[in-house]
Amino acid sequence: MGQVPFSTGEALLVIKYGITNRLTVQALPSLSRSWNSQSHSSGAGVGDLPLELEYRLTDGNYHNGLPSLTFDLGVTLPTGEYDQLSRSLNGVGQGAYLLKEGVVLQSLFDTPGNHLVRIRVYAATYEPLSRPAVNNVSVYGTGQGFTGLVHPGISGEVGIGAGWALDRNWVFAIDLVQNLARGYRLEGVDGGGNSVETTGLNQSSTALAPAIEYNWSGNAGLVAGVEFTAAGHNTASYVAPQVAVAISF
Repeated sequence: MGQVPFSTGEALLVIKYGITNRLTVQALPSLSRSWNSQSHSSGAGVGDLPLELEYRLTDGNYHNGLPSLTFDLGVTLPTGEYDQLSRSLNGVGQGAYLLKEGVVLQSLFDTPGNHLVRIRVYAATYEPLSRPAVNNVSVYGTGQGFTGLVHPGISGEVGIGAGWALDRNWVFAIDLVQNLARGYRLEGVDGGGNSVETTGLNQSSTALAPAIEYNWSGNAGLVAGVEFTAAGHNTASYVAPQVAVAISF
């Protein structure tokens, strides 16, 4: 029997602090809630918590397009519920510690008419550092009475983004992102005492995310857009409107 398609609403807060001119630490706490045509989660749940360090190795030069180079190293803490669930839609985490390694190349070009163009190329991998225990109902499709372990798969993304300044306040931006994920391996015993060993499907998806950005000052702006799948394998198609407010001080 196939799974019932579901929708998810998520609120993400990005907190960044500049330790030096080149080194930044950031945290990304989140809340999410899921629902489908048959049920919904009990309420908004706190997701897993990524903590990251960013180091800018080189500065860009907008006169000749020389890119800046930034490296990213982080760990995701398994703060979200993933097992012992009253219903599967309450799951908001993976249960595993994840190591993130990323890199960003970014160029800013000064074009005629002062319409600045920004190009970003980025990539990241997420490698599991633990094999969490799984009990009862979980995000891995287990039922009541199950006990076992899950071996999460490695995942990654690579993308390219472009932004074009229409004037001093308005910017049009678009991102093209390719996501890849290796399937997990689950092993244990179900509620009837039967041995269980299953493997999740390898997944891939390609997403587009056009957006409009309005900056009403040098340190505050609003971004509104939509992200949608252009292609995928073993993943559900989605259309996700997005709104973000950015403030720096």
